[in-house]
Amino acid sequence: ISDKLLINSLALACAADGLVHPGVVALIFARDAILVIGTTVIGRLFARGADHQQEKGGEGAAWLIGSSPLEIKASALSKANTVLQLTLLTTAMAGAAF
Repeated sequence: ISDKLLINSLALACAADGLVHPGVVALIFARDAILVIGTTVIGRLFARGADHQQEKGGEGAAWLIGSSPLEIKASALSKANTVLQLTLLTTAMAGAAF
């Protein structure tokens, strides 16, 4: 979450100074919102499925999501996207400084 806060804060600051097009900032915010909402929905479905499975004595909602703990790991593509976003914003700030 800290990397998302850093990127979003930098993006807003760069857009306010006219260093980055507001459309780029909107894309960054939209992507993060979709990720957060999607993770929340999947987490709630997972928890609901596990709770339902416990209530039914281990039967029923296993097909919905599963019964093991939900583990979310960042993919290589997501990490590369974070690096590219930071590079874009750093380049924009460096360009303004020189």
